[in-house]
Amino acid sequence: MKKDEAQKRPQKPMWTVEGGEVLENGDLIEYYKLHRLDEKYENKLLGEYNAEGKYVLPEEIKMPLVKVKKRLTEKQEDVIVCQSELKHKTIEFKIKFWKVENEGVASLYMIEHAGESEIVSFVAQYIGQAEEGFVEKVKKAFSVFNDIEDFSDEFAETIDKLIEEMSRKYDERCFVVELQSEYFVMEMLELLKDGGLMCQRIYEKFSALYEQQKGLINKGQMFTRLRHELDKMIIAEGGFNELVKENPKFIKTTLVFTKPVKEYDRISERLDALSQPKEVKKAAAAKKKAAAAKGAKLPKPKAPYQAKAGKDAKKAKDKAKDDIMLKYKEEKKKDAFETPKAEPPKKEPVKQEPAQEKPREDEVKVAPKSTFAMFASRGIIKGEEQEVSIWTKGNPTRKLFVAQASDEINLSR
Repeated sequence: MKKDEAQKRPQKPMWTVEGGEVLENGDLIEYYKLHRLDEKYENKLLGEYNAEGKYVLPEEIKMPLVKVKKRLTEKQEDVIVCQSELKHKTIEFKIKFWKVENEGVASLYMIEHAGESEIVSFVAQYIGQAEEGFVEKVKKAFSVFNDIEDFSDEFAETIDKLIEEMSRKYDERCFVVELQSEYFVMEMLELLKDGGLMCQRIYEKFSALYEQQKGLINKGQMFTRLRHELDKMIIAEGGFNELVKENPKFIKTTLVFTKPVKEYDRISERLDALSQPKEVKKAAAAKKKAAAAKGAKLPKPKAPYQAKAGKDAKKAKDKAKDDIMLKYKEEKKKDAFETPKAEPPKKEPVKQEPAQEKPREDEVKVAPKSTFAMFASRGIIKGEEQEVSIWTKGNPTRKLFVAQASDEINLSR
């Protein structure tokens, strides 16, 4: 009984950041999730970060990545390097070959870049008889050509649309992210300046970087870049958890950034959903129904967000952005880091002599003033995370080998 009760208890949130540090504080997790979202949109990454902070490829993108046309650029004994030159991005791939008993195994990996980091993601695997012509069969299965100029087809179009959508979202939200990054950076400079040894080490490096960036002629997204660099410095000096131990105010400082940005993202997602074509809405509804059939917990229905599609949705989104900025500019003045001002003494109401006229028999009621409230959006319902199942013909030796091949593999030679 106790075991069943323990299984029903909600799991503590955990999120792995760059470098392997595990965050358990909810506010820190939400802050670093936005760091990863910036990274995804800026670098047009096709994967997602799951509930544990691990980068994974959604199932719906794997088939287009397998079928999209690729040009062979390098061939070695057990590795093929190839790439797809799409409309908005050139995607790099590697195919790694193994031999197990009498069968050959070929694994397709996609390689992406986020700044100086290289992200290697397993896409798919091909298993067949290790005989003459096996490499050519793999090339055909993974759409690899020795020489090709035209990469356009339905699979390239699918990937291009995803990249275009990320570009649109990046352009829309970059103003909000940059403004809130500025507030966050200025708060952090003060926080680090008065902190302990770890804070002092970070402050020395970060303040120098801040002064250097201020001197640049092109300051586009300067504070967003500074916030990302600050995150890296925190990780290098011991991590977010150590910084919180030294100065617990850091958690509250993250809210200066996360609250308005998350609010804008929620509104933006809801407005995007309203402006989608009927076919897309039907597909989303079917996905939601399938998730409910599997036992997924769905939120209670709420009143719809009052906004129109198309141009009206864009206007509403722009207005939401302006409202958020004004709201948080005012809130910043009343921040916990500032001393609250004393309220002025209340004036006693002036007593008025009752009118001498005889009151009317009918009672006059004053209608209450109209109030306006904006429905908070519920965000996007995410589907369940699914592991990639690989066909192995039930051979225990091959199962172990394929499982190892599916894990993260260092492809550098």
